Amino acid sequence: MWWGKSFVHNLEKEFRTEQMRDKRVFHDVNLRVNEPAELRVTCLEYLRSLGYVVDINEMSEFEESNEFNKFFRGGRLKPLKSIVKARKSSYLGSRFPHAWRLLFIVGLVAVIGYFLPFEELNKDLLFYTFTGSFILAGIFYLIKKVVTSSIWMKIIGVYDVEGVKADVRVVISADTSEGAPKVFDNLRDEAAELYDLISRKYIREPKKSMVKPATKSREEELVENITKVNNNIRTLRDKFINGRVSEATFNRLMSSLKKDKEKYETVFDLVTL
Repeated sequence: MWWGKSFVHNLEKEFRTEQMRDKRVFHDVNLRVNEPAELRVTCLEYLRSLGYVVDINEMSEFEESNEFNKFFRGGRLKPLKSIVKARKSSYLGSRFPHAWRLLFIVGLVAVIGYFLPFEELNKDLLFYTFTGSFILAGIFYLIKKVVTSSIWMKIIGVYDVEGVKADVRVVISADTSEGAPKVFDNLRDEAAELYDLISRKYIREPKKSMVKPATKSREEELVENITKVNNNIRTLRDKFINGRVSEATFNRLMSSLKKDKEKYETVFDLVTL
């Protein structure tokens, strides 16, 4: 259970807007789309066409609720959220460039010594030295340096059930696991192409027209609700650890609380971005 808790916590942290903004590549844009699912599919198809492996692909559409009318403008509206994480590996030169070169030189010297016409040289030792050095040099040469390019994408918005349309904010960030300039340049271009693709295909909205302007009191209310849910999660977890609730009850209540937390955080992202 601790592993699952840690994974969920890390996942939430990865897709926080401030965390995404800290990546070396960052784009965001407001769009008007007919179907949010279509936008997500467009992005997934583009990433896969470039050889990316999609590790995370989740979408949540929350139930309609009068609770959020104060944040949105009219209509039968409900918040939605989609997160995607994709990665691609690039294989560069040897991971041990100095080691394989040094071993190769040692082997070369041993070969020269082996064929020199001096009886005082230990030919068996030289033979094993150059044989072992060349084998190890080959192994180290074949172990390639792997640089991982990662792209995070978050789609948050409001879906108008009656009008069959959605105002969404798309946040894209990208980075590499190591500082390989060429790989990073390619990643930056690919993230920019993804941004251009959705900006051209869908209508850009200068403002989130379905979302009312944020006020301090509304932000504070959302923060209070998120804090309350977090406290309830901790309390429920303590009760389960102490054997005060059954596993079935724990799983049912925890699922509901996490859904509430995700819903409040999505609305908070919408009104504060």
